[in-house]
Amino acid sequence: MSLTGENEQGLRKIVDLTRLASIFILLLHFYYYCYAAFEKWEIKSTITDRLMTNIMHTGLFSNQYTSKFLAIGLLVISLLGAQGKKDDKINWRSIAAYLLIGLVAFFLKRLVLNN
Repeated sequence: MSLTGENEQGLRKIVDLTRLASIFILLLHFYYYCYAAFEKWEIKSTITDRLMTNIMHTGLFSNQYTSKFLAIGLLVISLLGAQGKKDDKINWRSIAAYLLIGLVAFFLKRLVLNN
């Protein structure tokens, strides 16, 4: 199936929006779970606090992994829609290694931040 110029442009916009939503959810996650640090650094405002209060009622932060899985899910969706250039130098071992390192860094925040 070949995409026309319009379809390809529309798909690219959807992929970009999905990526942006994922990054936004991840930033909200860090703001919520590292709120004490933002408060100590005085990088908070009443607008963001009100926004976070409204978002908390949705259940997005009921568990620390809910928002992380949602962000990863949106990234996976954006990757499925992205068309990239094939590189012959990349093999499955290097892909698995990068994926493992990324997932460990993504999910072991608790070990790094706990004192």
